[in-house]
Amino acid sequence: MSKTKKEPVVTPVKEDEKSLTQDEQQKLAEFEKVIEQSQKNFITVGEALTRINETRLYKGTHSSFDQYCEERWDFSGSHARRLMDAYAVIKKLRSGENRIAEDDLPRNECQARLLGESKAKHHWIGCWRTVLKKAQKEKKRITVGFIKAALSKDGEVAVPKAKAAKKVTAPQAGVAQALEKIGQARQQLANNDKVDVEKLLNELEDILKAK
Repeated sequence: MSKTKKEPVVTPVKEDEKSLTQDEQQKLAEFEKVIEQSQKNFITVGEALTRINETRLYKGTHSSFDQYCEERWDFSGSHARRLMDAYAVIKKLRSGENRIAEDDLPRNECQARLLGESKAKHHWIGCWRTVLKKAQKEKKRITVGFIKAALSKDGEVAVPKAKAAKKVTAPQAGVAQALEKIGQARQQLANNDKVDVEKLLNELEDILKAK
């Protein structure tokens, strides 16, 4: 990440994009201050980028999140997403009754993202406890290589075996299908695509009536 502070580059945005409200401008300034002051802390930077992306605070000066990252922070959108993915892992490890203590969290982005590659979010805490216990038992420092050895087979991150899946009932299947439709509509909106609301409502009604 560049050490030189970069000022926002104002670029043309789409006509249908709205200017930031005063509240949004204040939030953006707060998140950007975090990024500027915490460039070596992947957790706080990842969280700030996540908030900016989720609330689309970049829209005041840029037409896309990737463009914002490249011109404001001098790194690619893919790098930003790596930081955001790492933060998502840390957020999960900090949650719930079995949360991981702050001193035991992954030390860097690579460690966090390696754990996240399991794609089984509900297993992240259990997997990381396995790593911690093995490191303590063997009195070794946790590194990317150590994590792979502790959790993987042939270099692929393994996760604890999941319990047998419960039989999905018809109502549950209907809700899942409806949620998927809603998720697709949200993605269309995020991509600035038009959504036929009446068609969506009719589809949801048909799904729920059928179940």
